[in-house]
Amino acid sequence: MPLGAYLPTQDYRRIFVTGFEDSSKSSILQHLAADSPYSVTSQYTFETLFGEHLRLNKLIFSVIDAHVIHPMCQLKRAQAFVKANADGVVFTIHAEADECRWEDGLYFLESLVLKVEETGPGPLLLLVTHLDEEVNHTRRCSG
Repeated sequence: MPLGAYLPTQDYRRIFVTGFEDSSKSSILQHLAADSPYSVTSQYTFETLFGEHLRLNKLIFSVIDAHVIHPMCQLKRAQAFVKANADGVVFTIHAEADECRWEDGLYFLESLVLKVEETGPGPLLLLVTHLDEEVNHTRRCSG
């Protein structure tokens, strides 16, 4: 049975997906859409702040590529987006991330989730991706 058959039908639920750079956010949406009549829509614009979204019945997933909105001028807009889409959060962590990605990722977790009061009542799902790859912990930030 497709995932859409198990989704709530009364109210819209808005979930945003963010996390480390290259941590399979797009793949997660593609997997959720598999074997269903729904598809992932890509819409990379300055105004929307999210690159992809997926509508499953009344459940809407929006991906924020946090590393793209990193400048402080975008952070307030991103926090406003999160406030309006805070029924749930999926935060992806790249298991093989170097020190810079960890620093950036934890900054995004703090800025886009922990400091936004509206995310408090909703679920937070942390997904660690790329666990099957050989991890090299000696890599450092470049630059």
